Amino acid sequence: MSNKKNNNYHLKKEKSIDKDWIKTANIKELLNYAEQKKLQSISITSIRRIYSSVLKIKAQLDNGNKEWKRELFLLKPRVIYLSSKEKKGTMLSLKNDIVESIEAIKELNEEKQKEEEATKAFCYFMESVVAYHKSK
Repeated sequence: MSNKKNNNYHLKKEKSIDKDWIKTANIKELLNYAEQKKLQSISITSIRRIYSSVLKIKAQLDNGNKEWKRELFLLKPRVIYLSSKEKKGTMLSLKNDIVESIEAIKELNEEKQKEEEATKAFCYFMESVVAYHKSK
């Protein structure tokens, strides 16, 4: 076994978001998880860009605009791009949470009510991430 593998073996993996919390719209677990996130090193600009997209998705969903899905799926490449610019571990952690959440919503394929509830839960999660980021 190479040294690189040995070194990676000892790295502590940070807890990531549970897709079932999104799929079942488990807001309590999502908010608890958001509170535990340590995102202080992410720039406020990156957080605002992400949150701006989330607010747009939520507004479209609330208004019955069918474009919310397109905006949600476009959030993934936006977040990946922002993550590549930040080059910090905490942004990578947030990126992974967002990508996992979007994938969980995609897995609810064509179950409209569940998709909408899961998307709203994701929006609440992101709202709490922003709030906790500002408070720390």
